[in-house]
Amino acid sequence: MKNSIEFYIQFDYKGKTLRPTLTVDLDEMMQQGSVSNLYPLLARKNGIGLYSYELEIMESLPLKVAAVEGMAAEFVQEEQFDQSGFEVAWHTEQARSRIEEIAQQHVSSDLLIKHPELMDALLAVYALGKEGH
Repeated sequence: MKNSIEFYIQFDYKGKTLRPTLTVDLDEMMQQGSVSNLYPLLARKNGIGLYSYELEIMESLPLKVAAVEGMAAEFVQEEQFDQSGFEVAWHTEQARSRIEEIAQQHVSSDLLIKHPELMDALLAVYALGKEGH
């Protein structure tokens, strides 16, 4: 499932209303570790300098969501994106997919469906392994 989101900010500058937008492939960003600072990306895509008053104004305003696709939709409320909530859920879903792949080589899919606590236990072991214990 593809996760993408379109952000915008609307503000007035020098008597003009500006509404820069940016569409982000969240999966691509998350494969790098996390969703990066979006304000510089939004500025660059819309021809706004990285050392400009427009960017300063933008950074003082919250990013708003114009459109969203995929699991990311669960993390949008009143045009606001819960970035940290999405990141946790995305990493959990990626781990779950990898664990399911491995588990299906050793146990039946039905067993995991009938006993979701097994998947929870496998996820806990996976998390422990990531911590280096």
